[in-house]
Amino acid sequence: PEGNTYVQHAWSEELKATVVRTLVKFDEEITNQTLTDLETAIEATREKAHDTAATGLLMLAAMVQAVYEIHLDIYCLILQPLSGIDTDTISQQGYRLQRWACIAREALWHASSAKPPSLDLKTRFMWCTALHVAASPASEQHHVLECMQDLRAELVVKDSPVILLHNNAVMPEISIAVLDCKLSELSNRDFLAKLAETGSGNPVATIESLEPLLEALQKRSADSDEGEQQPNAAESVPSALLQFVSDSSTSVKLALWQRLRDAYLAIEYSPLAMACILRMLRLVVDDLQEDDFTSATTQDRRSMVLNCIRTSEVLVAELFAHVKDSAAALSCLDDARLADAVSVLSNLLHLLQVFNIFEDGIQVGRVQAPGDDTDVRTFDAVATGIHECQLQIWIILY
Repeated sequence: PEGNTYVQHAWSEELKATVVRTLVKFDEEITNQTLTDLETAIEATREKAHDTAATGLLMLAAMVQAVYEIHLDIYCLILQPLSGIDTDTISQQGYRLQRWACIAREALWHASSAKPPSLDLKTRFMWCTALHVAASPASEQHHVLECMQDLRAELVVKDSPVILLHNNAVMPEISIAVLDCKLSELSNRDFLAKLAETGSGNPVATIESLEPLLEALQKRSADSDEGEQQPNAAESVPSALLQFVSDSSTSVKLALWQRLRDAYLAIEYSPLAMACILRMLRLVVDDLQEDDFTSATTQDRRSMVLNCIRTSEVLVAELFAHVKDSAAALSCLDDARLADAVSVLSNLLHLLQVFNIFEDGIQVGRVQAPGDDTDVRTFDAVATGIHECQLQIWIILY
């Protein structure tokens, strides 16, 4: 009885766009008609205590829930920073969303009194309400976390259901696994917000926040490579935060190491800043050994290698400048870090050596040289950059 095309079938992009335009453009008319139908259905269940009236009310509650979810989808979409939607439009959609939340709550309450709804419908309402609270700019984080944790407890009691909503980008899947991801994101938002607020204005606070996390992440990676498990290796770092950063992309990790490096430079302590650069080089080089690289297409692998070379050139140039200016630039490297630094620089030299082999192929006529003037200039610029990077690495090693 609660089935409808929104739940049962994946809509085409054209159909969903039409539904969204209709719900927004004719919201007043749809709202008024729904309230009239809801009042009629409620009266019918009071006057006629038979299954037909209760089923009709339950179907109406399911329809209202679908509208509520679509309005949430619209609201979250236009809240995105680059959506280009003006504040008045966002405010109007927020009002529509809040109004449909009230209608959905009333419809589900009366439907539950007349006939127990399905587990899916109640779970969808709770999930949608939690996301609605999370999307509201006025909501405090601790309240959002409490809502999410209460919802998780309910899902556990209900044997961890999995509900798929193909036509909703904000809540395409309802499950404990998805909820745990959202809880992790919310739990770590304080750390990321604090990090963004400190910036370069308070380098000491940045160091105190980032250094334990990144060192714990580095130790976890090393223990994983050696097959060891040390869950208590970094008691000062929340395990959820450590897992969150560990699962993040290489670009996120590079950004964190860069922030730590900038903080050390701000307090004029270059040795540890150089240690950060070496960690960044290790991330870039190791990225080419991940499954994402080995399983990628040839074109994608080329792009990833070029990106690795460009990033490495910048980092090596910065490292070289500090080593040249200060004899103590690498004084913070113990034996283990020194061995790792030599290893990563050697791996980078091996990668760049491929370009030398390519140049040799051009000289002996086995590889065709660039013919177009633009290609020649580009090739010469790349060659110069790579040769300078190789020379800088050899000087650093010596």
